[in-house]
Amino acid sequence: MKKLLLVLATLIFLVGCNSQKKYEEAMKDYAISFYNAYQKGQEGLTNPTISIKQLKAANEYENTNYDLSKLEKCKDESYIELIINQDTKEIMDIKYYMQCE
Repeated sequence: MKKLLLVLATLIFLVGCNSQKKYEEAMKDYAISFYNAYQKGQEGLTNPTISIKQLKAANEYENTNYDLSKLEKCKDESYIELIINQDTKEIMDIKYYMQCE
């Protein structure tokens, strides 16, 4: 019985981790696209953050088509921070600050 409970707890944990990874991957794709379209090359821009709220605004005002249904279980305040090389403006790393169910 204890083994069964341990297996169930492990499965629940893994499913939760996979869901979080799914949200992070979707957000990563959209944020990189947003950065390349609207922010790359701006002088003085260091480690930009891109939130779901910004992506929604881009869909509304810029006629973009980010499929935000993939992020519907995340709060609008969820965001990622892009760590960029100041010389080349290329993305070096990404930090996730996702608030998802």
